[in-house]
Amino acid sequence: MVADQKPGSRSGSEPKEERRDGAKSFVPWAYPTAMLIRFGLFLRLFARRYFDRVRVEPGDLQRLQELYREGVVVHVLPSISVLDTLVLNRIFKKEGLPLARFLGGVRLILFWPFWRRTTYRLRRLFGKRAAEEPQKRFAQVLSEGGTSLLYVKRPKQFLLGGKSLLPPYVETLVELQKTMEKPIYVVPEFVVWKQSVPRPKQSIWDMFFGDPDAPGALRKLFSFLRHSRRAFYSVGEPINVQDLLNADQEGHAAEVLRTEILRRFNIERRAVAGPALKRASQIRDEILRNEDFDAELMNLAAEQNRSISVVKKEARGYLKEMTADFSLRMVDFLCLVLTFAFKRMYGQITVDPEGITRVREAGRNGPVIYIPCHRSHVDYLVLSYVLHLHGIVPPHIAAGSNLKFFPVGSLFRRGGAFFIRRSFRDNKVYAASFRAYLRKLVKEGVPVEFFIEGGRSRTGKTLPPRYGILKELVLTESKGIAQNIQVIPVGLSYERVVEDEAYRKELTGQKKTKESVLGVFKAFGVLFRKYGSLKVTFGEPLSIAEELNQSFPAPESSASESVHSELGTDTESSSTNYTHYSELPESDLHLNLFVKRLAYSVLRGINDCTMMTSTSLVAWGLLSHPRRGVRQEDLLTRIGLLITELGKNQVRMAPALESLMAARRATLDKLRQEADEALGRSSVIQMGRSDSEYGPHKQYYEAIGEAVKPLILETLQSFNDARYLHVEVFDDTTVYLVRAEQRIVVERYKNSVIHGLVRECLLAMAVCRALETRDTVRQSTVETDCATVSRLLKYEFVYDPGETFSESFAKTWEHFLKMGWLESDGNVARMPKHRAPVLQFFRRGLIKFVESYHLICVRAARLDRPTEESEFILQAIREGEKRYSAGELYAREACSTVTMKNALLIFEEMGAIRRWKEGRKSLVQLNGEEGLEILNNFNSHMASWTLWR
Repeated sequence: MVADQKPGSRSGSEPKEERRDGAKSFVPWAYPTAMLIRFGLFLRLFARRYFDRVRVEPGDLQRLQELYREGVVVHVLPSISVLDTLVLNRIFKKEGLPLARFLGGVRLILFWPFWRRTTYRLRRLFGKRAAEEPQKRFAQVLSEGGTSLLYVKRPKQFLLGGKSLLPPYVETLVELQKTMEKPIYVVPEFVVWKQSVPRPKQSIWDMFFGDPDAPGALRKLFSFLRHSRRAFYSVGEPINVQDLLNADQEGHAAEVLRTEILRRFNIERRAVAGPALKRASQIRDEILRNEDFDAELMNLAAEQNRSISVVKKEARGYLKEMTADFSLRMVDFLCLVLTFAFKRMYGQITVDPEGITRVREAGRNGPVIYIPCHRSHVDYLVLSYVLHLHGIVPPHIAAGSNLKFFPVGSLFRRGGAFFIRRSFRDNKVYAASFRAYLRKLVKEGVPVEFFIEGGRSRTGKTLPPRYGILKELVLTESKGIAQNIQVIPVGLSYERVVEDEAYRKELTGQKKTKESVLGVFKAFGVLFRKYGSLKVTFGEPLSIAEELNQSFPAPESSASESVHSELGTDTESSSTNYTHYSELPESDLHLNLFVKRLAYSVLRGINDCTMMTSTSLVAWGLLSHPRRGVRQEDLLTRIGLLITELGKNQVRMAPALESLMAARRATLDKLRQEADEALGRSSVIQMGRSDSEYGPHKQYYEAIGEAVKPLILETLQSFNDARYLHVEVFDDTTVYLVRAEQRIVVERYKNSVIHGLVRECLLAMAVCRALETRDTVRQSTVETDCATVSRLLKYEFVYDPGETFSESFAKTWEHFLKMGWLESDGNVARMPKHRAPVLQFFRRGLIKFVESYHLICVRAARLDRPTEESEFILQAIREGEKRYSAGELYAREACSTVTMKNALLIFEEMGAIRRWKEGRKSLVQLNGEEGLEILNNFNSHMASWTLWR
């Protein structure tokens, strides 16, 4: 980076600029068509005030630095703009990047110091410096290895302009590349002041003041004044001219390069601004004119013996009911309101910068589908808000029709929401209309967001997937309607959610409150409460095309069998082979299994994006303690254990926790190394630490607890303020007790990271259960027990589709041996007594689910008549509350409607009960003597897994 020249230095020998890209130095202030090596006082102050607001992604800067090391860089902007040129000048100077020595259409002489400008004009006047042709100057800079900045066209304003400026420079560039060893990289770039969605037709405003992608001076100035706080600099995919020349066989390299530059700009424009914006009415008309949709409606009319005109009218009504009417102005307004609201509600909203880079890259590759976790109504608001702030067009959101009420429905529809019914399996016209609309959005390149879990997770953990929308996306890709659809899992990690009290009521059996205008006014109360911080994380994009090609690569491939084997399904039920996935029928078993595997891969991606927060750690430490209350020092040590084990399983850490840990990293690393070495030595028993449940890692866990203590105490205080806790302060310690009625609320925060320790909890539960009746246990017995409970809880947890149960069990068993929690002699293992509390701690992480299933089992065995399902679950909840009060139930949070409904699904699959619907009522009944026998056998088995027997 060039140091600024001191004011007042007027020696005629200005210091030459030092180049990082290996280019020859040049005399500054000699060419008006070059970036400024120094800003004047006024321009410098202006740049600090406005230009420094322009957001620059670290990944983009890193890519540019790599290009400078490898070759010669030519930056390209979409249109001539002095403002954008000065912004790039400021960014390059601040970041230490080489300044452009040639500007292909902009002169910055007006920003030179007065005496420099005067000297230059005098030299021109007396012929001491002749004007150089732009192409020659461009060729000179390139040949010397210098950086240049070109512009695609001159902006149109007042019906003039719009001329392309690239052709002569492209020809010069291609000819020079033939003589140069280093590659030349052409990099398309944007400086976006105002996010705008392209329109299908040019407006009168566009004719006079320039297109949004190539605005004239007045439009540029207007956007700058209004939107400078949200401006960003975007770097596109570079073009290697050397590679392009090597691939050119017909001698049209210049034309090919120019076309490729324009194509890359279109890709970048789509990634930044999205596709052309169409009104909802236009979208509906285009769908109804679609030949495939028209043929489908005609078939449905014939099948249902109805008039085609009536069916089309019905379809138009359904489309009008669901379609979004996206408006960027409405998004701007909503983001303005949300900025005010979120600043009051959240201490900080953190966004993963690498994730934003992945989102931009995915937008270049194809249509983007966002699939976030669903924990709160805030989810879709915050995702659109974050994307808009980072200059990415917010998606169209699949919302439940329950949110369609006035006035929220109109606002959401203009903000991109399209409303769908919860179930429309029996309404074929509605299903066809929704399918046509979804395919239209994806084909147009409109980003879409939907929740694969269906509804919000009241329990805090990831719910099993719903396959409908994902299957439609797979079919859209397989039929060639859209290409290279990119699915992006999104994690939203809340320290606290706004619906805590509503969820508590629902989970304890009270009816869900229907969304209404009154509810909207009540919701304003959240503005007067604090909900901690919120983290938004974007996972690795999944390309549906790549996933399909891996599963169905060729007719001789056994990929389809691998899909079956991974999911534990019999392949003999479908033996048809297909040469390509496009030949798969919509109802084929191969396709359904592929969708199922893809869905669980998405859920795994969501879990990988979910972070451990202070609330999740505190909740786990409080709820899994064996006694009524837990001392502060014991809680901190347990949190140290949790952070270690979750980190081992690649669960991300919230930024606040990570910064506290980083401050003591050297000490923690030293303690960890000492503990690991001690654990591997046989003399560890003689070290005086064998009586601790944590073994030689005790000091390490304590040090972690002390490192994060400030944040943990802050979280405990927030729990106390919310009356989740009862706190007793003594002279030497503080004791925390979770209030019985609030355990189910605290548990949902524990569940947000339970996916990171499911394997450990299952194994600990199986080992403790087996060792309670004997001194040793066989590994094979424990594995069988783990598999049994794993299948029992299949609706509770998301397992990795890429890892078999045996592989998962073997890794966890080996870890338990390594940590000294188990001692093994071949296939036989024992648990050291002093290590039992750690395994019991993990066991209690899952005990709620086992006790909940056991409660349903006990109540179902007493069914003597058909009972409404909601009434039956309420009876089971009251039974659990009574047992908890009597000390016969460890986890009062086992009294949860969601968990009990999953238990009913399992018992229905086992044949123990029958469930059916009569109108809107869901009924449940014992399946005779056979069902009673199943439940009694299950009850005797499950009793040994619970903590109350």
